[in-house]
Amino acid sequence: MAECPKCGEEHGLCSAHSKRTGGPCQSTEVLPGGTVCKAHGGHSPQAMKAAQERENRRIMTELYEADPQAAIAAYGTEAIEDPLDMLSRLAASSAHMMDALGRRVNALEEIRYENDKGGEQVRTELKLYMAAMAQTGKFLDMLIKSGFEERRIKIDEATAGMFVTAMQRVLARLELSPEQTALVGVVVPEELRALNA
Repeated sequence: MAECPKCGEEHGLCSAHSKRTGGPCQSTEVLPGGTVCKAHGGHSPQAMKAAQERENRRIMTELYEADPQAAIAAYGTEAIEDPLDMLSRLAASSAHMMDALGRRVNALEEIRYENDKGGEQVRTELKLYMAAMAQTGKFLDMLIKSGFEERRIKIDEATAGMFVTAMQRVLARLELSPEQTALVGVVVPEELRALNA
């Protein structure tokens, strides 16, 4: 283990320091994923929750490093074949959640309330809305940095190119008169605009 920057000594399982000596705590009773012993707050609800999360991440990391497919199967999920598409769907879901929470916030008469101890609190709806806004912003930033829009435009252009080629082949096989062929240049754009309306 590395030397502690505070006391200059190596720690065992507990990363806390003795109040009496200032040296490393000597306790070896630390929960899996925990960083401190019971005497130093390792059994508080928030410390136990953080310890469990760290332990879960450690197990998943070990599983994934040993066998990525087994780790994915253990959680009953399929591999993501198109990460950009998944990121786009996450951004859309986050934006929908933000909109729904925004409607809840707008319906509130007050955004603050007094708790049972007389302190002023911000309503949970507002906190959730702010978190959803931040999350949506992160997803959108990731999409912009990933070149998602350029990729979508390329796909749209490729689809349009295939459509034009197919239309040219269909029209060539129909053996239209020159008048009918001239009408195609008017009718097709009108119909495409009608579809987008």
